[in-house]
Amino acid sequence: MLGTRHFLFLYLGGGLVASLASMGWNVIVKRRPDASSYGASGAIYSVVSLLACVAPTMTFQLYGIIPIPAWLAVTGIFAYDTYSAINDRQKGTDTAGHVGGLVAGVGYFLARRMLRF
Repeated sequence: MLGTRHFLFLYLGGGLVASLASMGWNVIVKRRPDASSYGASGAIYSVVSLLACVAPTMTFQLYGIIPIPAWLAVTGIFAYDTYSAINDRQKGTDTAGHVGGLVAGVGYFLARRMLRF
């Protein structure tokens, strides 16, 4: 179970990692120094990916109808956002930040598991 401090660390850290990933992707790979990261979606994705790591068989409801295991939903989100970031499919959406948030949540899970903090 996560305490308030751990949750805030995950949420704020996930948002920071997502923003850094977005800025790095846009400046280094896409050569767009004026691009910015905005919103809290990367931080939210870090929480969702941690949830999928902790309870992989928990179900998410796709469109409120189709039950999907958490591990499959997060894997699908990761694949779609990675594809969208590489191909610029979603203009106005920070897909690189989403990927950064997902990676931050998995990294947090692995760090807690290995380091026992």
